[in-house]
Amino acid sequence: MRMSRNGAKKVSVTVANVAVTAHELTVEQINQWMDGKSNASVENPLAALLPVGDLMLGDLFLMSDLTEADANSMTVSQLEEVAEACQKLNKSFFVLAATLKLAGSAALDQLASSSTEPAPPS
Repeated sequence: MRMSRNGAKKVSVTVANVAVTAHELTVEQINQWMDGKSNASVENPLAALLPVGDLMLGDLFLMSDLTEADANSMTVSQLEEVAEACQKLNKSFFVLAATLKLAGSAALDQLASSSTEPAPPS
């Protein structure tokens, strides 16, 4: 495991003869992810939604130096090898993502239950 200039941890993996470096996310990158701006440079935003293990392809671009061109030549199982390295370095990100998912589900449940309750008598 190496460190970047800002002290973030990095891990390199070779998948399909492509060297990919996964890195820890900065707080700024996590904020961009929450604002939906992390996939702004992806040519096909729908492709960024491709599930890769517990991630989406766009998340791999955010957490590594994987390029869209290199990803296009890989299988999903090969991309999952990159995802594993990303997950090891970004455990806090996944805790946050799980928390946001639970909060979203709870909000949807509350909306659904409030829309099925009869209106109070006037």
